[in-house]
Amino acid sequence: MRMGKELGIPTPYNEYTYHMIKAMEEKNDGLFDYDGTEEPTWAK
Repeated sequence: MRMGKELGIPTPYNEYTYHMIKAMEEKNDGLFDYDGTEEPTWAK
């Protein structure tokens, strides 16, 4: 991603993959307290 930015080349798949892996690592580290029992909080 860094090299792509330096060269002006977009790397959307690399950025997506990077953020998905970071989210999975944070979830595995216990940073998300999601147990699936809460009511969804989206607007109605």
